[in-house]
Amino acid sequence: MYRQILVDRNQKGLLRIVWKTSVDAPVKTYKLATVTYGTVSAPFLATRTLKALADEEKAEFPDAADVIRNDSYMDYILSGGVYILEGAKKLQTRLSELLLRGGFELHKWVSNSPELLKDLSASSYVFDKEIQDAPVKTLGMLWDPKVDCLTYKVKISDKVNFSKRDVLSEIARLFDPLGLIGPIVTKAKIFIQELWKIKLDWSEQLPPDAMEEWKNFYQKISKVNNFKMPRCILLPATIRIEIHGFSDASECATAAVVYIKCFNESGQSQTRLLCRKSREAHLKTLTIPRLELSAALLLSRLVKKVVPILQLPIHKILDVDRLNDCFSVDKD
Repeated sequence: MYRQILVDRNQKGLLRIVWKTSVDAPVKTYKLATVTYGTVSAPFLATRTLKALADEEKAEFPDAADVIRNDSYMDYILSGGVYILEGAKKLQTRLSELLLRGGFELHKWVSNSPELLKDLSASSYVFDKEIQDAPVKTLGMLWDPKVDCLTYKVKISDKVNFSKRDVLSEIARLFDPLGLIGPIVTKAKIFIQELWKIKLDWSEQLPPDAMEEWKNFYQKISKVNNFKMPRCILLPATIRIEIHGFSDASECATAAVVYIKCFNESGQSQTRLLCRKSREAHLKTLTIPRLELSAALLLSRLVKKVVPILQLPIHKILDVDRLNDCFSVDKD
């Protein structure tokens, strides 16, 4: 993607590399004509170029331009929500045509609908047609298009002894941007917080009690690999959408969770876990009412962030334990 973006002619002299063809050859300086990996400005320039292209072509490709502006991250475009196959094919074609106007060719296609992929060349697939059962990486997570579910893959180390550095390293591998496995991640973070309290050095082996507790918990983490969360959160022909948020707190952590509930014309309803966020309680002891207020504030901010992203007419229902929390959050 970067190499498709030309650098302004007047700026090429500011972007140079040195190169020599052999050990004894003289060093030569070259001006770079395209945006280059590794430079600080490269990610911004790539994103800004896509948005500029979308703005320029919006009159002819309004739907595709909106997808590029709202559903893209760097060189990934993750979009959907079209229940009619013809509509999805049309969007696929228009996205390709719009991006070709800027010299960008879409490839590595993946979809939960085989019909969208059957007319593509083999080089356009993110994986071979023969192994479509394998989950694919999607913005850091794993998506299994065959069953249209988000999944996780955690590798368990065969270490016998762990230090605080080892524990923190294993916890950092639990990448969970939506908080779908939040209870597991939160428990792991509370454990590392306990290690800070006993003032262990980074390379110091865990005490026997802590070692046994960690090993028992660590072996259970592999069960995350069996977890599947449906990606689709709406029913076809949805007529009403509700956001239900819940918050709570304990002496160890505060948490907020958001569910989405939708109703369709047939009277069916469906509820899905949308996202979750938690924070470990401060090392300095706080009262439960104060922690519950922090949880309510966390929920309020989470919903405030989620609702605009969905871009749908939504009815919001937030539940907290204490009525005073409602007044305090509203006041803030």
